[in-house]
Amino acid sequence: MVEVLTSYIPGNSAVRTPAGKKGGGLHRVHPVELQRAVINASVERSGIPKEIIPDVIDEIIGTCATQTGKQGNNFSSMSSEKSKLMIPASTVNMLCASGGQGIRFAAGLAASGIDEAVLVAGAENNHLVFHGQDLMPNANALGGLFENLLRTIKKGPKIINDSLPEDYKLYVMGRYADEMAKVLKIPVECLNEYGFLSQMRAIEAQRTGKFDDEIVPIVTPYGVVSKDEGIRPDTTLEALKKLPFKFGKTIPLFGLPFFPFTKLGTKKGFHTAGTSSQISAQAAAMILTNGYIVREFDLKPLAKLKATAVVKTDSQDLVEHLLGPIPAIEKVLKKANLKPQDIDLWEINEAFAAVVLAAVDKFKLDINKVNVNGGAIALGHALGVSGIRVPVTLLHEMERRAQEGLPSKYGLATLCVGGGQGIAMIFERCDDDEFNKIRALPYRTKSFTVH
Repeated sequence: MVEVLTSYIPGNSAVRTPAGKKGGGLHRVHPVELQRAVINASVERSGIPKEIIPDVIDEIIGTCATQTGKQGNNFSSMSSEKSKLMIPASTVNMLCASGGQGIRFAAGLAASGIDEAVLVAGAENNHLVFHGQDLMPNANALGGLFENLLRTIKKGPKIINDSLPEDYKLYVMGRYADEMAKVLKIPVECLNEYGFLSQMRAIEAQRTGKFDDEIVPIVTPYGVVSKDEGIRPDTTLEALKKLPFKFGKTIPLFGLPFFPFTKLGTKKGFHTAGTSSQISAQAAAMILTNGYIVREFDLKPLAKLKATAVVKTDSQDLVEHLLGPIPAIEKVLKKANLKPQDIDLWEINEAFAAVVLAAVDKFKLDINKVNVNGGAIALGHALGVSGIRVPVTLLHEMERRAQEGLPSKYGLATLCVGGGQGIAMIFERCDDDEFNKIRALPYRTKSFTVH
């Protein structure tokens, strides 16, 4: 019989790079380099003795939502090799939940004892490899570029459906978010106010150094990138109100729904660039291990993963497609035997403002406990990374509040997922009782190889 243990995040192993904007300092940085940086930083900050890392960390679970081009060929294995760790690696794809699913896999392997410890590391540069590129016919073939251009001019956004089953339709995510706002009667004014709030919180968090402990600076040929690039200090609510809608119905130019011209004919919608997440280049990582490793190396865990859940929604329903966080929250709270009011901090990924506000309304949440340092609207959304980045930011805020004597026992992270899914995770800070349980675990006779 396999002994089921608890999975912990040791030391300060929860880390991330800054989020790089289009044309910014990380625009052309290879995802392998981003991933390598967080792998090395996570290991160094974990507290696990460096000389036995390859024997303690059994594998790396990489995550990425667009695995083609420079993000293809299980690039996490290359990152492991470049980090000099030589730990076997795989790369998971669950679109926006990729990072969270990586955490789930890592936690299960560590808690079951199948592995001693697992490092989960997501990386995505959607400036080098754009989202949906893996759905484009011949996307990586030189001869396919002209073909794709002609087909895109003819079909516009529907081009991606050429790679899907005939009875399955997929639209840009903003269309689902707009439909959600429309049906749930979330006014544009509320969306704008929330987008402004996200920027203001992120501006203050960056100004006061709240992100400093979690960020791994990236050295590039052009300088060091150490700050999130999507935060806009000059944001005003009045300016947000003037932004054009991104996803409303369009009047095609000359009958051709070609991407660059759709804004010219956009009718009233709901979401703008100020209420939608920014596409980013980023990496994030954390280590999950069991109590035996924590005991044997006298590690101080940031927290433990108390419960996690994934759900499926109807991807063909324009409203349900991005509503995954709501059933995911319900499911994970039930697993943890907790109620919404038991959660001290919430991180609801800001893919779109409507996704957050729908959950806030459903569970009657205190907005002062939700995304307290801003979210993807201000910080950015690297698709296959956010499932790790969001918990990383949550864990550091829980630790900071604990040091200030503020409530921080439970934190919940959740994300909507393209394709009609949702994911949620509840983290619990380790109190004295938990530390005593860990200390009561026996030392094992297993010896670790020094490398």
